[in-house]
Amino acid sequence: MRTFFDFACFIYDSVVLLFRMCLQLMTIWKMIRLLVLLPVVSATTEQSFPDLPFNVFSKFIETNFDPSITLSTVLMLLLTMTENVDILSLHGRQRKAIFHQEKSTVATGWIRALGREVLIKVGEKPFMEGSNDTVDEKVRSLGLKLDLLAKLLGLSPCNEKGQYMGRIKPVSKREIQPVHIICPESVVCETATCKPRALLQHTKPRDIPLVTLIKDFQIYEQIPVLCGHCRVCNTLYHADHERIKTHIEDKHDRVYLNSAKYIKIGRSLWVDRLFTTTVLSGFYHFHTSAATFAAFWNSISSFVQPDFKKLSRRQIWQAYVQESIRFIASKEDVDLIIEDGLPIDEITKEAYKYLGNQGIIQETLDHSCAECTQEYKSRADFIGNVVDDSATVGMDDADANIIQGPVDTVQSVYAPVKMVVIDGIVMGHTVSIIVSKWIDLHIFISIVHMRTAFLTWLMHVVVFIVDIMRISMEENVMLPIAQVIRKLEHRPV
Repeated sequence: MRTFFDFACFIYDSVVLLFRMCLQLMTIWKMIRLLVLLPVVSATTEQSFPDLPFNVFSKFIETNFDPSITLSTVLMLLLTMTENVDILSLHGRQRKAIFHQEKSTVATGWIRALGREVLIKVGEKPFMEGSNDTVDEKVRSLGLKLDLLAKLLGLSPCNEKGQYMGRIKPVSKREIQPVHIICPESVVCETATCKPRALLQHTKPRDIPLVTLIKDFQIYEQIPVLCGHCRVCNTLYHADHERIKTHIEDKHDRVYLNSAKYIKIGRSLWVDRLFTTTVLSGFYHFHTSAATFAAFWNSISSFVQPDFKKLSRRQIWQAYVQESIRFIASKEDVDLIIEDGLPIDEITKEAYKYLGNQGIIQETLDHSCAECTQEYKSRADFIGNVVDDSATVGMDDADANIIQGPVDTVQSVYAPVKMVVIDGIVMGHTVSIIVSKWIDLHIFISIVHMRTAFLTWLMHVVVFIVDIMRISMEENVMLPIAQVIRKLEHRPV
């Protein structure tokens, strides 16, 4: 009797233990399923491009779409599926009901929205939709076809058994990137003394340089650079310039091509004209420097390609000079021709010599309008509330008390006052200076503005105020020049 009782207790304890273990396993399984549904950061953030046989893909297109569908439409559909993995993840999750009160939907609103945009882009003809169907029916039919295409490409969040595996990873485009080659734009020899002969590939295969190319703000590595050659006149044709022989022995000239697609800005670095135009625009619109733009680009590119070598300020300055030369030369409808092999400083001097127009901006010579040309006036029409003595330096006491009121223009022999446009960017390194030991003024000032201020003092011109920007561009230091002049004039000897 004792043995039977012990055996019954053992069976009871085993059943209870097994039941508790099942409950714990069910809890762990629910937690695993919940973790799968949560967005996670994987070590592999992208998946490879769909790699299915072409005959399988072609058969699917022929079966589900109109035979007259064009190659461009097919490629658009393929890239649409690989680009919109988020909406495919939403569609696939709604198709698979997991929790209570969830309903599986075949034609979800997500896939219908994608199909609607495709119909708007290319129309109804390539998709063999019924002419009598309503718009909603056509959208639903195309959405189901896109769902089948997503499964064919492996862009479904569910596996072959129908189990939900999580959101779809972004698709990498590296496998379908085109092959880039930097080569001359000219097809035939364009030397005036030579005939339009075909150009020969000049670089030997073992000597073809492999460089880095920045195109459309994307970084491409190991890009070959080819050079063309005319065997008659011995002119070398590069992607951004031509090298022509002169009448002097061992001397060559360089022709800067305004129509160049790519420009060399480093020993093994080429960029497209979009990059150089951005540098030029940044210099003029944001008054930035080469070092600042280089820091900006390095900060942005580190997120796209962390292992990319940082650009230097010299390379940015090279891009600025090269683009400036071509921009100005294209306005004059000429190609700059200077001696080949000059350093960058000599290139800027030679470019200014031939394209500088002696510092005159051509567009401003015959320009005159109400904004820049005014009749001469002895004093301003309006002077604000004068709280600073520097604003009235050189005026009589009676004139200083005048706050506002229009002043009649002087009808005399005075010529009209015309605004003068000065070309260039006034930038410079900042230095900390103390104007004099009698003046408690310690500021950070640009050396360019400081030089301008000193020249203004020597000319004894009344200057109301000089705006001096710190290099951090965070604040403006206002220096009342006239007040400083007054204190300097009364300083002890």
